[in-house]
Amino acid sequence: MSPSERSQAMLQKLRWLTLCVPLFVGCVSAGYDAIPAPRLAPEFRGTSRNSMVPVDFTRLRIQPPETYTLGAGDVLGVFVQDILPASNEQRLNSPVVSSTPAISSEYYPAKGYIQMPVTGVPTEIQANGAIELPHVPPLRVEGLTLHQAGELIRETYRKQEIVAAGKERVVLNMIRPRVHRILVIREDASPPPVLTRRDAYFVGKRGSAEVIDLPSHENDVLHALSATGGLPGEDAYNAVWIMRSRKTHDVEVEAIQSVVAAGADTRQLLKESRIERSHLRIPLRVCPTEQLTFNEADITLNDGDIVFLESRDHEVFYVGGYIPGAQIPLPRDYDLDILGAIAMATGSVAGPPGGGANTVFRSGSGPGNIIPPTRAIISRTLCDGRIIKIRVNVTKALSDPAERLIIQPNDIVMLQYTPGQASGNFLLNLFQFNVSFIPAN
Repeated sequence: MSPSERSQAMLQKLRWLTLCVPLFVGCVSAGYDAIPAPRLAPEFRGTSRNSMVPVDFTRLRIQPPETYTLGAGDVLGVFVQDILPASNEQRLNSPVVSSTPAISSEYYPAKGYIQMPVTGVPTEIQANGAIELPHVPPLRVEGLTLHQAGELIRETYRKQEIVAAGKERVVLNMIRPRVHRILVIREDASPPPVLTRRDAYFVGKRGSAEVIDLPSHENDVLHALSATGGLPGEDAYNAVWIMRSRKTHDVEVEAIQSVVAAGADTRQLLKESRIERSHLRIPLRVCPTEQLTFNEADITLNDGDIVFLESRDHEVFYVGGYIPGAQIPLPRDYDLDILGAIAMATGSVAGPPGGGANTVFRSGSGPGNIIPPTRAIISRTLCDGRIIKIRVNVTKALSDPAERLIIQPNDIVMLQYTPGQASGNFLLNLFQFNVSFIPAN
């Protein structure tokens, strides 16, 4: 090609550049109506998670009593000489009742069975807190210790002159302590999935439901979590929902367990439950200065209560623009700023989008997008449904904390070129280079 022809070709390219640059400027100028991150009002910047700390776990359990006190549902082994047992043959020897359930690796076996021999005739404490024994009126033993209850039985038979003084031998043992049947529904996976891009692999999980029997004085949130897998996983909120039951329906509790195991929507299932319930949320992670509003009565679980661990699978943010589009889960216990979001989305903060900073210039072609995009537009939906756009200068964010906006759930992060960067890359691609650049080791 002659010099004049080359000049004509260059002039033609400059004409096309003059026509196309306004188009590029229009494509990348959508962020000019966005609010610069340093000027964003504090109420729109979102809440921080870095400062939150775990609650004192002792607040999640019942303070254990020094001695066990009796209550309705306890099964006692009672032996009263010459009175209980009643037959002549059984009077000679104290009967032995042994609980021998199958060995289980679970911390709390069903119905609270204890594998140990006990002496006495099985007698259950009734709902009114009393036990019925031969020849005497019902004795109220609720709230007493085993020793106190034994003394009460001995004194009653002595006063009634049913047993001769000095022969009122009474043996009282615990056969089976009372338990509280609780349904625990967990939406966290086991083991927890790795927080990564959802377009990298298929993310699938299913919840779990388990009926557990918690012994008295251990029927609390901490023991319920310990018996069903521990604290919530990363894919569940750091909080526990307690649904109080005003009615006890063992049949419905077992039905809920079977339906959840089949993969039903647990939230909808609990919403449609016919049991009248009150709901209470127990946080597991709070700000250091936050006062805990729950007490021991709130974390105490009773028959028919449901403990629910809710999934946080909708706590995600979205990326696009010059980053490959993806839906990415947010970390639960720490903040993710704009630079971390771009890095997590496989974007590049210091180089061309989608790749590293090292670039190879190939013979016979332009240098490509050598100028990296440095503008991020965040579309944020507020609590009242309004949508605001926030503009972040990625280069300034490397050193300016005011530009490091914390990503919130459902944010949409778009990485864009500024008009000057788009024009510069377009201009560079009009020329051909025969240059090879190999980065030094």
